Order: sequence, then C-alpha cells, then structure tokens
Amino acid sequence: MYIRNTNDNVIKLFSYIEKLSDESKLKILIYIFNLINNNQINDRNEVNPDLLLNDDLKILKFSYIGLNDNYCEIIMQYLISVYNIMNKNNKVMYIESNVVGLVYTEEEKIIIYKFENLSFNDKLDIIRELFIRYDNETYFNKKITMVSFDSKLNGFDIANNILKFKESNYY
Repeated sequence: MYIRNTNDNVIKLFSYIEKLSDESKLKILIYIFNLINNNQINDRNEVNPDLLLNDDLKILKFSYIGLNDNYCEIIMQYLISVYNIMNKNNKVMYIESNVVGLVYTEEEKIIIYKFENLSFNDKLDIIRELFIRYDNETYFNKKITMVSFDSKLNGFDIANNILKFKESNYY
C-alpha cells in the first residue's frame, strides 16, 4: 500500500481488491466513484444526504479535494466506456448519475459489502489508495489506458488533499 498509518480493515480490504481480475477491479472503481458522485461517501453513511435537513454532514466531494465536481461524472463515463470495451457481453450505461446494467459477482459483492461497512475515515483511506494506484497505473494488472484526473494534480496530490479533508472539519 502507498498510504501509511491506516488500520487493518483498510489493509485487508485492499489486499482483497488487489487479488481481483482487472474487470472486477474496474467494477469496484466504478462503484466507489459512483458513490462519490452521488454524495454517498459521508460521515453518517446516508444513502441520500441531499434530502437531509441537517447540514452538519461531512461529504466527500471532488471540489473538496482540488478537482471540479463535474469531473467525477466525466471519469464515470470514461470508466463505463472502458468496461464496455473490456466486456462485450454485458453493456453498461451511465444515466443521470447512476450506473445501469452492472452485475456484480459474489466476490465483488463481498468487497462492496466490506467497503460499505467501513467507517467514513477508512473509506477515505481506501479512496486515497485508489487515486494513487489509478494515477500511477498500478491498480490494474494489465496496462489499461485511463484518463488522468487533472493536469496539475497527480494521485499523490489528490490523496494528500483527501487526507487534509479527512483531518479537517470542512463540510
């Protein structure tokens, strides 16, 4: 793992992710980025935080980590395109901030379940590691061309911004 000072839950979950096929890793990435895009990575695990009246919820948004919020949607569309190229049997679409048609294996469901049950801070650590590995092209086993996040920020910069967000009281 690139990130340090994290707990065993994060290390274990990422070791499971590392053992997946590239297609499964891509599906996990799509799942997590879709959660970010829909404001579902938050400190109360709220599925629809935009409907809450109380505004003291801490939500991970791209704008809080130095990226434009609409860029998450662009990344999602790109990831879906890559998935559709990799898997010609099962076409997936991205419609109105939702992934449609993605079917998860039992192994992928277990990883998603484990991710969903992590604390907010542990989820942020997983996401930090994903940004670093994605940007450094060490996430997938094979060489898969991915769109970069930003011309100014690399994966380590973004991971550092997530760490600052994690340690702040910024909402």
